[in-house]
Amino acid sequence: MEISERTLIALGFDQVRSAIAGRCRTEMGKARALARPFLPGSDEVLASFRLIGEARALKAEPLSLPIGGLTDVRANVERAFRGALLEPKELIAVTHVLFAFEKALETLKARRDRLPTMLAVGQAMPELEKVATRLERSFDASGEISDRASPALRDARDHARGLHRTIKGRLDRMLHDEKFATNLREGYYSVRNERYVVPVLSSSRSEVPGIVHNASQSGQTLFVEPQELIGLGNDLAIAQSLVLEEERRVLLELSGEVGRNATRIIAGVEACAILDEAEGIARVADDLQCTFPELQTAKGTLDLKGLRHPLLVLQGTSVVPTKCGCSTTPGRWWSRAPTPAARPSPSPGWGCRR
Repeated sequence: MEISERTLIALGFDQVRSAIAGRCRTEMGKARALARPFLPGSDEVLASFRLIGEARALKAEPLSLPIGGLTDVRANVERAFRGALLEPKELIAVTHVLFAFEKALETLKARRDRLPTMLAVGQAMPELEKVATRLERSFDASGEISDRASPALRDARDHARGLHRTIKGRLDRMLHDEKFATNLREGYYSVRNERYVVPVLSSSRSEVPGIVHNASQSGQTLFVEPQELIGLGNDLAIAQSLVLEEERRVLLELSGEVGRNATRIIAGVEACAILDEAEGIARVADDLQCTFPELQTAKGTLDLKGLRHPLLVLQGTSVVPTKCGCSTTPGRWWSRAPTPAARPSPSPGWGCRR
């Protein structure tokens, strides 16, 4: 059975979608809920009943799958598949997704007898523990590439850090030299254009040989890299260049690893979306105190006993359930409103005439 989107909107189905999306915990689950179609046949309805029933059983434990807050990484994973270099924050998001796959599968497998439908969906989540561990080791808590990402990166950074210490030691000695210090505006050093400099009085420029990298707005202070530090500054520039080159190599390597597993990761994200949407529906169902209807394929009377308008309940309205069971078309719903003016207008397709 196909129902047009216009009809679904008239029935308020988009509000049901929004209610489900509001109870999903991931970007992809929300998107799936907002695009949810009206199920076309009994097979699809029964399959959905099984999935939602299991999601409600999991919620009753009470427990939720450990997928909340995951980022939709599919677009970035596809870029990695095409050979793009992913930024650290993008790779970290993939790391979180891979570990969530592992934990969600562990949760479902421990309940395989009670949640077979959810497990069948979850089996699409790849178990990529080695890839996830490699990614996790490559970044520190601040999101920067870690020294553990590669031995070459650690060595390059150690060399650069050693040069920084050497230059700072030389500068400290120079600043404590009274003869040198008399040529300075103040007794400190700073970094300009990635070079270590001291603030030299413009009138003392000839007393401090070196390279001028900047000047104050008034022109009375020149920021000079002392001559004796230029060689070390050049060594530091080379060392820092090697660090950047190795960081890029590491990112390319990690992006390539993600790209090689792109199809499996994307399938896992889509499984997460299905399960997140199912849990969202389970939350709506519990909020509405829903029960599963008995579905029959043969023609017969539609028994709507104890039916309430879901949109009114979601709005917090106190709704009087129907007491009769009947086959009905456009119906009318009544809330416990103080005056007739407060009663909701008829909503086609929901409820009972009597």
